[in-house]
Amino acid sequence: MQTDRRLKLRSRMGCTRCKRRRQKCGEQWPWCSRCLEDGVSCVYATPRPDKRLKTPLTPIRPKLDVYNLPCIFLGAKAFRHPSHSVYLDYFVKRASAAIACHDRIQQDTCHMIVSVASVYPCILYSALLFSAIHKTSAVGGIPGADAWDVPLLELNALTLSMLREELHQTHGDYKAIAAASLMLSTAELRYNPEGSAWRMHFESAKRLLVLAGKQDADDALSRFIERRVALIQFLIALPTPWSTDRRCISSELQQPDDLCIATVGTIDSTLACVQEVSLAFEYIGQFPSLTNDIDRCDNSTTSSAMALSLVVFLQRVIDRDQETPPILSNDIRESCAADEVDEYRICNRIAQHMALLCTYRYGLGLRRDTAIVAESVDAIIDLAHSISKQKGSHPYLCLTTSLFIAGCEAGPERVADVKALLETHYEVTKSQSTRKSIDMLSSLWSSREVGDIHMASDSMGKNRSIAFSQQWRNYIPY
Repeated sequence: MQTDRRLKLRSRMGCTRCKRRRQKCGEQWPWCSRCLEDGVSCVYATPRPDKRLKTPLTPIRPKLDVYNLPCIFLGAKAFRHPSHSVYLDYFVKRASAAIACHDRIQQDTCHMIVSVASVYPCILYSALLFSAIHKTSAVGGIPGADAWDVPLLELNALTLSMLREELHQTHGDYKAIAAASLMLSTAELRYNPEGSAWRMHFESAKRLLVLAGKQDADDALSRFIERRVALIQFLIALPTPWSTDRRCISSELQQPDDLCIATVGTIDSTLACVQEVSLAFEYIGQFPSLTNDIDRCDNSTTSSAMALSLVVFLQRVIDRDQETPPILSNDIRESCAADEVDEYRICNRIAQHMALLCTYRYGLGLRRDTAIVAESVDAIIDLAHSISKQKGSHPYLCLTTSLFIAGCEAGPERVADVKALLETHYEVTKSQSTRKSIDMLSSLWSSREVGDIHMASDSMGKNRSIAFSQQWRNYIPY
């Protein structure tokens, strides 16, 4: 038996007046028939949705903004596990600041990671691993890779497997694999100072770049590779009291007297020093270490002569920068405020004194208590005090290296100042490399007090400390 249906008296999408009067609304737009008859305004609570405009299945990726970006959208296929997407968002907002001295470089790095993420998973996951290590370090610190939790170990294994997959492909991109290797090397240098895999990653990246051939491309990937290679080569050139693998002077290097000095210096955005100073460290890396028997080198006289020429070259650079303040490189020049420019110039002066200090000690073999050596140490410490302590992308990130070098050569009266500066730096940056530098310098200072380690002040380092050279051979103050 068919029953009569009750007439529908109300509608969901009616106007507010019809809903309030509990009557059927015609739902015409913009005025319903009842409101039009009564001559009153017709108001709808919300606009009627257009069925033709549906939400797209794949979210549109917004323009990347390091600070205002709420989330990073990548296809689900880009991640091996959905939870890994959190690390990419963290990398863009926080972790990427740990490898950049300026916001423009940080944003350029983030653009590179996000743009190639779907094409080269090895680059994406090397950045995710760096992000995960940074996040864990910021919370509780990471004493070493042997204390990593299971998610970190799985992420590390996954990244290495992707590197192998890309390398074994017929049309694998050598530049992409090199970029991923450089990211892994950077992660270990900063957050696992006791590790030694960073050197293998870096050497692999250099070989891959040779296979890729010289390219003049000016894209984000090429700029990232260039910055990472320049920085790690700079760090490797730094001498330390326990180095054991220094080379003698190469005859292929041009004499410092013949090097040209630009009229106005240009500060590199990654190294935070002028190009002439970064070139000087190529010579410094060739000096035999104080811990090696200098008699083993047949060209010790050449080493001293080149060191004297290098001191003259650096003094000319310092005089030029005092007379004409250096400018910043093109990639950050237009986006730096006046106070940021001053911070970069202070870092440049620190690098100049660091180069002089290394030349005095490892090129000329001067004692730590020599007046000019102490002057360079004092200058580094005093200039480091004047730099503002800031988190994120800032030249303050560069201080670990210079303070560590100054701490190796500091006299007893300046040891406390170096330690205080490094402890403040660790509180700001949470870099495990800074923490390791404090521990190593403390051991070095204690050993000097009891006479366990003899430096250049004690017969040119004839009595070497085997423990130091073996335990910290791969350590780089980054």
